[in-house]
Amino acid sequence: KGEGIRRHLTLVPVDTKPTLCSYLDLVLQQQAAKATNTARPVTSSGSPQQESLTTVFEKISSKDKEVAKEGFRLLFKYQQSHTDFSLDQYLQGRSPQFQEHVRKNLAKVNAQEEAKNR
Repeated sequence: KGEGIRRHLTLVPVDTKPTLCSYLDLVLQQQAAKATNTARPVTSSGSPQQESLTTVFEKISSKDKEVAKEGFRLLFKYQQSHTDFSLDQYLQGRSPQFQEHVRKNLAKVNAQEEAKNR
């Protein structure tokens, strides 16, 4: 479905990438992330840490912007409290667009937190 639509849209001659293509990319990334989360083995027999990350990334993948924002805030706090956590390792195997989406929004949260602390 989605991948076929995206391939079909590449046949339309345009100068810039249409918003619809960007949206389809995001939706396909979210579907791939969900499939990866269900196929990814859980370490430490479903440890609270892994369950927490799964919940956070489910929120980040939400279509509801407020839920997604909350997910980014939780991920930021998680990174602050778990200094051994490697976001790069966790995002490994995800699409470059999803990785960029996560990093960009984490940077926004970081800027908001810094502004609060001033």
